[in-house]
Amino acid sequence: GAPSNGADDVVLFGWSTASGYWSTVFGGTGADVCNRVKWIDNTHVGIAGSFEQGINLGGDSHSSVGGKDAYFGVYNTTSQQWFDSMSVGTTALDEFWSFTPLSNGSVALVGTTRGNLSSSMPSLDAPDCTPTPGNNTVCTFIALVDASLQPTGITDLKSTGNVVARDIVEIGTSGKTLITGYFSKDLLWHTSV
Repeated sequence: GAPSNGADDVVLFGWSTASGYWSTVFGGTGADVCNRVKWIDNTHVGIAGSFEQGINLGGDSHSSVGGKDAYFGVYNTTSQQWFDSMSVGTTALDEFWSFTPLSNGSVALVGTTRGNLSSSMPSLDAPDCTPTPGNNTVCTFIALVDASLQPTGITDLKSTGNVVARDIVEIGTSGKTLITGYFSKDLLWHTSV
């Protein structure tokens, strides 16, 4: 067995024709959550969620900037090692809800935040989703990362209420994505990605 490192840890357990049964666990001293897991190809699994305080995915250590930060990692089930990982965080609550591998080798991630993402992605003109006084809102962000998980673009969906996306898929091999979720009040969006 494997002991928990803190409040909640994450376990990945699966089977593939290439390697048979495989498993890995990770987590820090806070509550760590997996919101989505998908096969990227025959040997790599992607995982998206949130963590508190800190986590280590292979050799990549991630420290939380605030309450919860979003993470995404790619695990090689054949070598049973982490290929790569990345995190995004503000001083507010941040979470990746889903992702889709795109036909060009990049990955589109969808998450929610109540903070200013420009501190995590300053070179990308990242959105500021900090609530205004009297308006405690949640906005959705869509981040694009390349095959090495380096951010290449970001945009957001905002509302005068909340916008919460829960899933994203690529339409065929077009590079176009479809996002599903829910919102309240008036929906606003940017087309910078």
